Amino acid sequence: MDTSTSRLLRMPQVQAQVGLSKSQIYKLIEQGSFPKQIKVCQRVSAWLSGDIETWVEQRVLESTQEEQLELPLGD
Repeated sequence: MDTSTSRLLRMPQVQAQVGLSKSQIYKLIEQGSFPKQIKVCQRVSAWLSGDIETWVEQRVLESTQEEQLELPLGD
């Protein structure tokens, strides 16, 4: 297993990495737009770092594509 995908991130680390609040993250999970956390034990959940990194990369790619569509065409 790739070590970047096997590293577990807790909520404060995820928030710092993606720049979203806890409530925004949970809302996106509910909408199916953010990676789901995994249960580490009964009262502890975490996210795979690779899942979060992939999510961020996808947001950057989508943003870049949207910007390219909005650019005016040259004469």
